[in-house]
Amino acid sequence: MSAQKLKELDEKLRRAHTEVKEKEDAREAAQTELDDMLMVLADLEEKRKRDRERLKVHGEEVSEGEDDDEEGEEEEEDDDDEGAEEEGEGEGEEAEVEEAQKPDA
Repeated sequence: MSAQKLKELDEKLRRAHTEVKEKEDAREAAQTELDDMLMVLADLEEKRKRDRERLKVHGEEVSEGEDDDEEGEEEEEDDDDEGAEEEGEGEGEEAEVEEAQKPDA
């Protein structure tokens, strides 16, 4: 094998190693980001569970299903506003319920 051919193969091997390293670094970064997102999701689920318990303690109806979350929350908010006016409940309790429903930023 000639020296020129050997240099070409050596350079090709170095480029391949560099490419593998870059791809592995990118994969690790993506995995780290995914792990972080999963932790945030778990934190949000835990907060949602605590908020549901707080609402139950305050006598609010809370759906247990995951399927109707978005629709159910909007309907519950409308129902809660009407119920508070009809029953003559104070603004303080209504504000606590609304605060419990707000997601953390």
